[in-house]
Amino acid sequence: MISTVSALIAQVESGGNPWAVRFEPAHNPAPEFVSRMMAACACSHDTARVLCATSWGMYQIMGDELMALGLSMSPVQFCASAQTQNDMFAKVLDEKKLSAYTLNDLITSASARTFFASKYNGPGNVTAYSQRILDVYHAGA
Repeated sequence: MISTVSALIAQVESGGNPWAVRFEPAHNPAPEFVSRMMAACACSHDTARVLCATSWGMYQIMGDELMALGLSMSPVQFCASAQTQNDMFAKVLDEKKLSAYTLNDLITSASARTFFASKYNGPGNVTAYSQRILDVYHAGA
């Protein structure tokens, strides 16, 4: 049973898989965050760029966003810690002004769900993401 926003979004994004990764080849991370990733991973610029352009973990947070939010470990270490993933998810919600949304808001209010979808997942597929939120909730409720 899905009882929290975090549980719902983890299911929507990765099926709850803490090791989920997805490379986004069109994503263009800022050089500042590529540099931070290089330091966190002791890797080359090209490798850091790929890591920044990849979404990580249960909540599929982009690598450059993790760096922007202050992550100081590699994304692999991030995936190994459910607590770190939960903490960074909370930071993402705070940063995007989404932390006040409740599970009830997302399930019962189309406007709240649409706003949440557009801010959390981006403007590219708001309708599909919004529907996925409902579908996953009803499948797991």
